[in-house]
Amino acid sequence: MSFQVHIASLTLSQFKAADIRELYVIRNHPSVRQHMTNSKPIPYRLHVSWCAKNLLDRADPSPLLLMVRRGGHKRAAGLTQLRIKNDQAEIGVIFKEPQRHRFEAGVATVATLHMAFCELGLQSLISYVIPAHTAALEFNRAFGATQVESEKPGMIKLLLPRDVCLRNDHYRKVIDRYQESINYSRSPG
Repeated sequence: MSFQVHIASLTLSQFKAADIRELYVIRNHPSVRQHMTNSKPIPYRLHVSWCAKNLLDRADPSPLLLMVRRGGHKRAAGLTQLRIKNDQAEIGVIFKEPQRHRFEAGVATVATLHMAFCELGLQSLISYVIPAHTAALEFNRAFGATQVESEKPGMIKLLLPRDVCLRNDHYRKVIDRYQESINYSRSPG
């Protein structure tokens, strides 16, 4: 099963083999690495091996990784992901040069939240952020996430319950504006 989401001028499409290089470019971009617990560049061979093992040819759709593109662009500006476990998932939103992609990051986040809660029926989402990444902390909190005890040393854990998100002003503002244009599709393979 392959997921694709269209919202506003964005397409979020489930990761496939053709996206290996795009993911590598995003993950290794300096603006992304500075906010990761391990900020060292990843060698391309290790990246390809990890993608094959963790993202390709799996019956289990978790992590559900969606590459985000604007308009008809071939290059992805970022990605969103859901690591699903039971009725909860860990959400991740990663954009290279995030200051240039505020619109894409905000709308892609809302599309992913909507998919998680309204399409997949998840009850809550969690997010892990390094303490120095204040923009990510503020972004999560703007959608109603609150800090909870973290089991990962050196990481802040944020929890976003379904009902809190669906009533949140930031979420409502975007979803109400694009409700008519949001389109989720699933296709085999």
